[in-house]
Formats: sequence, structure tokens, C-alpha cells
Amino acid sequence: VTQAIKDLQQQKLEVDKKQADLKAMEEKVGAGAIKNIKEFAEIIESMPETEAAMMIKEMWNDGKMDFAIQLLRNIEPRNVAKIIPEIKDVQLMAEIAARYPEAPQVRR
Repeated sequence: VTQAIKDLQQQKLEVDKKQADLKAMEEKVGAGAIKNIKEFAEIIESMPETEAAMMIKEMWNDGKMDFAIQLLRNIEPRNVAKIIPEIKDVQLMAEIAARYPEAPQVRR
């Protein structure tokens, strides 16, 4: 019984270490993703509204809706208000409007 307890304690230590390693990896990947979103949002924001709208529309049509919404949430609202009308697709504009408030915003 004592050996079984020791084995279980050792297994628990190994599992705890693996969980800590996974958490560290998730944080590292998450930090990289946040940096990418911020950088890409700055690029989109610096474009003329028509070009920014075309990029958002392309992302949406390519199935990258979540990423497009995250980008929009990280652009100044006054600039988003200029980009959205340039999409010129009422259905897409409605879909974006419906999902826009739900997206998390990365702080700059």
C-alpha cells in the first residue's frame, strides 16, 4: 500500500508539472496572438477605409470571422464607423454588427 501511495504521489507530481508546462505554453501563444492582433489592427487602421473594408470582407469570406471581429474591436470606434459602411454588403454589415459587441478587446 505504501508503494502504491508513493507511485500515485509521483504521478501527481508529473501531472502537475505537465499542467504547469501547458499553462506556460498557452500564455506564450496567447501573448503572441494578442501582439499580432494589435499590430494587424494598427495596419488596418492606417489604411484608407475602402481598403480596410475590403480586407475585413476578405477575412470574413475566408471564414476568419472571429479574427476580423477581434481586429475591429481593437481599432478606434470612430475608425470602425468609417470602415463598416465601406463594406457595402448589407448582410455582412449586419453579421458584423451582431457579433461586434461580443468580441473581447485587447487593451493597447
